[in-house]
Amino acid sequence: MSGHCRLLLLIMGFSLGSMPVLFAAPKVLFVSPSHAGDPFFQYVEQYARIASEDLGLELEVIYGDGNRLLQLQQLESYLKQQQPHYIVVQPYSGGAKALMDLLAGYPQLKVITFERILLASEEMSIGVPGQHYSNWIAEIYFDNASASLALSKALLEACRSQAKAGRHDVIGLNGAHGFESEERGRMIVELSRHDPDYRFQQLVYSQWQRDLAARQSQQLLRRYPKTSVIWAASDWIALGVLDMLNEQATESASYCIGGFDWLPEGIAAIQNGQLSASVGGHYMMGAWAMVAVYDHWQGALPAGKLAGSPAFALEVISSDNVQQYLPLLQPDYWQNFDFRSLTFRHQPEQSHYAFQLLAK
Repeated sequence: MSGHCRLLLLIMGFSLGSMPVLFAAPKVLFVSPSHAGDPFFQYVEQYARIASEDLGLELEVIYGDGNRLLQLQQLESYLKQQQPHYIVVQPYSGGAKALMDLLAGYPQLKVITFERILLASEEMSIGVPGQHYSNWIAEIYFDNASASLALSKALLEACRSQAKAGRHDVIGLNGAHGFESEERGRMIVELSRHDPDYRFQQLVYSQWQRDLAARQSQQLLRRYPKTSVIWAASDWIALGVLDMLNEQATESASYCIGGFDWLPEGIAAIQNGQLSASVGGHYMMGAWAMVAVYDHWQGALPAGKLAGSPAFALEVISSDNVQQYLPLLQPDYWQNFDFRSLTFRHQPEQSHYAFQLLAK
């Protein structure tokens, strides 16, 4: 066979005996649900970029700006001009069907979703990957209720002695109205109401805003002076509580405060004793999605492997284990990590993805 014919076959994607198949790097669009610089999603984006570079993927990022209608408009505009091979996107609660219908109009575009924060009606109408939308190949999500249960247990145990001494009130600061916040908030309510040492008082919505959480927590502590546990739907909200306590020169260590996300500022507050706990690990969602993209590109993603059940669990960081988790929170750790070691392409014997961050 002539050299010209061999080169043509390789470019077309065929293999010759044991020779490897050559592909151009697939183009991946990551749609951040928030804006550039978001306290949490900036880290999801950062680690998605690190993983995509390691895996040889060409990544582009656009932003949904925290609004399902804006997200849809941004995507419609983008897709009229460019055609990526893959899209990684979080469907907004209340906007999932419109999003999936839009993406179904581009059948060559493979869709991976992350976080499952859908209304009950949406759960039925869009189903799971491959059920109603053939180009929806996988979803990467965790169980908000289980994560909140773990955080709630940690906070209640941390303040057990204060509760027994009479400071038995529990208050909560949630995110915005929607499925995600409801799943998180209901666990602290249920757990504390069934705990004889505690008395649940009130849950308010802070709209994911730090300054609003500061004002609300001040009002709540005036209303419930016997409070010991302050549950928050995010570290950003919990840090708003700390802002208020510091401004009031109140000793934050006398409260058990915690939230979601493993924000660096929140982890530092755990180290210095101002926060009691943070549940997280989902800052790696974007990176885990890149692993799934890589496997699909390589023809190694098992059908239905990432459909209908959580892909990973979140872990609680407290003063007891924060030192063990610190390496996992540093970009340098992931810059030197071999993401191929998680793939089915390079680990065909594994039965599931090892998407879990455990301190050594």
